Amino acid sequence: MKKSVGIIPLSGFMGAGLIAAGALIAAVAYRGSAGESYCILNHFISELGDVGVSRLAGVFNVFLIAGALCLTVFLVGLARLIGGRIMYLFLLTGLVTGISGALVGIFPMNHLKPHLIVAMLFFDSAMITIILFSVWVILTRHKVHPRWLALMGLMPAACLFSFIFLRKPISEHGPLLAIPEHFTRPDFWPTAAMEWSVLISILTWVIVVALTIRKEVRCRT
Repeated sequence: MKKSVGIIPLSGFMGAGLIAAGALIAAVAYRGSAGESYCILNHFISELGDVGVSRLAGVFNVFLIAGALCLTVFLVGLARLIGGRIMYLFLLTGLVTGISGALVGIFPMNHLKPHLIVAMLFFDSAMITIILFSVWVILTRHKVHPRWLALMGLMPAACLFSFIFLRKPISEHGPLLAIPEHFTRPDFWPTAAMEWSVLISILTWVIVVALTIRKEVRCRT
């Protein structure tokens, strides 16, 4: 049992690490259609996986797929720890989150229509999953998960809510990004910056939750 629980934080660390590493590697080598360097303030995450534009698009997409699959294992493990009736709902949203995240790498920006579908599915399901976990922490008196952990869920949930409901449809940006001579990229693009805040907050949440579980595993030993 101890070993099976120990897989949960490990998969969380691996998932967050792979996604972050893939993004960093691809961003350093990136040169856009207009010859510009990558900047999280005015470039979307998906542009790192844009085959034919991003130099290391393949690296980013492979790391994203592997990282998302690790996060799937992490969220399934969390569902087991939660137990009860809410476990099944959390398991469902967790599976959708992880699998749709992997599909973002399988359908990169070159395949815009399916890419947008799975990307939005990832953001929607991730928001629900994090909110469910935070509510569970608040409503239960679990020694492993202190109440302050629920506050950690507010950051990604707020970012996700803002990005999902306050953004302009990304489908409008795809054709423009493909024709740089007809498009002037702003120095600060709120939608792109908000998307990055979503990813960073999600990965931070995963790491913090994984750390609390690892601490509990060590206490048992």
